[in-house]
Amino acid sequence: MNCIWNSLFGIALLLALPTFAQSQSQSAAQPRFGVRLNQVVAHADDLQTNNLQIELSMDRDGKTARYRVTLSGGQVSTEFLDKLAKSAGDALSINFQATLNPFEGGAEASIFLGRPHAWKSKIQDKAGDEKEITNIKSIGLTTKVALPFGKPVVIYDDENEKISVELTPL
Repeated sequence: MNCIWNSLFGIALLLALPTFAQSQSQSAAQPRFGVRLNQVVAHADDLQTNNLQIELSMDRDGKTARYRVTLSGGQVSTEFLDKLAKSAGDALSINFQATLNPFEGGAEASIFLGRPHAWKSKIQDKAGDEKEITNIKSIGLTTKVALPFGKPVVIYDDENEKISVELTPL
């Protein structure tokens, strides 16, 4: 009986040997995770990236200030120094937030652009004494706009200021 099992096992091994050898030759032809460090790995010539650049342009009193932000995909939130501020009473910083949803040839952008506005007011404390405090509130513009690649889009325009945004793939 033992002899029969040994011969059946031997036949099964002989039948499985060609498929085992074939799978070994296929795996040898494909690169594996354990690639040696001194091997050169071929890269595609047309690498696809989602790196984008947003340029914010502000025109005020005949002067232009440009701000650029580079991002990789979805959203960006940053603060800029206002290059066009005239005096210490002007808002010296600009809050910029953008969320992008890409489409073929550009992206839909939800943009918030705000400046802090400070004012002083008087309050009474618990003892009844008047104190002067400084309040700060962000006054801003919120908009949603389609940004085609390489074409500036005006998001705000009045007699004093014009703001445009341009999206560029990198």
